[in-house]
Amino acid sequence: LSGVLVNTGTLVQEAGDTNFNGASLQNRATAEVRAGRWQDSTGTNSLVNTGTLTKTTNDGFTISVPMQQQNAIVDVQAGTLTLADSSNTHQNVSWSVAEGATLYLPPGATHTFVGTHGGAIAGTLIQTGGVVQAGSEGATFNFTGTGYQWRSGRLNGGSAGLTNAGLLRMVGADTDIRSLSGVLVNTGTLVQEAGG
Repeated sequence: LSGVLVNTGTLVQEAGDTNFNGASLQNRATAEVRAGRWQDSTGTNSLVNTGTLTKTTNDGFTISVPMQQQNAIVDVQAGTLTLADSSNTHQNVSWSVAEGATLYLPPGATHTFVGTHGGAIAGTLIQTGGVVQAGSEGATFNFTGTGYQWRSGRLNGGSAGLTNAGLLRMVGADTDIRSLSGVLVNTGTLVQEAGG
């Protein structure tokens, strides 16, 4: 994919890999991903989501393209969705993960959150590495159900602060290492379950 593709209808990635080569995919309606990968290949690439991004099958799907989300919806109905690029920004996003499904924030990825983020998490929303940080204006997490699971990696509230208004769980094994920096404000439930 190269150039600008604007989706105002329904876009479905059924299988395989799509390489971004100097491309901007702008989703303003519904983008459904089933299996495969969106890959940052050559040039400057972006995925701009102001609509709904839905993961619908039991397969895995990885997004390795820089994401910019604003007033958007991410709905993981089945399978695994991995947001793996090194530079991602999310502003006022509604997140949901169905039972048996997983949304990964993996090692090597940096996710900057601005505004309010929340939703019902029946499955697994988990940070397994990388950096999750609040932007200069701060951010609020309000995840219910199984909550936001922080297994490893860095959580950085910055000077403006990251506020947990839902459930934030520190999970994993004793060998998992987490790093906290900046301001973390807890107005919900914070649980240290395991790890260090």
